[in-house]
Amino acid sequence: PTIDPPVDVLFNLKGSTTIKAGNGTAPLSGKIDADFDLASSTFTADLTLDKTKAKLKALGFLPVDADLAFKSVGKTTGAIDKSTGILSATSKTDIFITSVKSFGLKIGGGPTCKASSPSTIPLKSVGRFNPLKGGTVEGTYSVAKLQDCGALTPVLSLFASGSGNKITATLATPAS
Repeated sequence: PTIDPPVDVLFNLKGSTTIKAGNGTAPLSGKIDADFDLASSTFTADLTLDKTKAKLKALGFLPVDADLAFKSVGKTTGAIDKSTGILSATSKTDIFITSVKSFGLKIGGGPTCKASSPSTIPLKSVGRFNPLKGGTVEGTYSVAKLQDCGALTPVLSLFASGSGNKITATLATPAS
């Protein structure tokens, strides 16, 4: 029997995430370079998320701008259900908070400021996912307590860490 090589598909990612603890949102963009095994309907992928800015509220009312950076931990893995066409995937990423400002004043963050453990982000497609064209995915994830963010690390954790964070993104192959 011939073994089909995996199909390599590059998706552009555009979407947003809500940070529940900080009562705010951040736009998301990046790329997913996926290798689909069409015979088994499984895939592995490299996820690259661009840096972004989150608009949050500390203590429920103080406006805070947080600069976020992401570093994938291992591969994104998943499968497409052959009968429903629903994609399920799991990504792990370290979340860094490189700067936190309120009213233009830096109050924390930095190159070492990050969640103390990677966030596991489970994603499912909204309806049928086309491995050659893309689709919309969504999920809910947690952010661990922050570490190495300066004197205000425990305060920053209050509006950055926790569960119930939502992500919605559209994956689309670049127009050829």
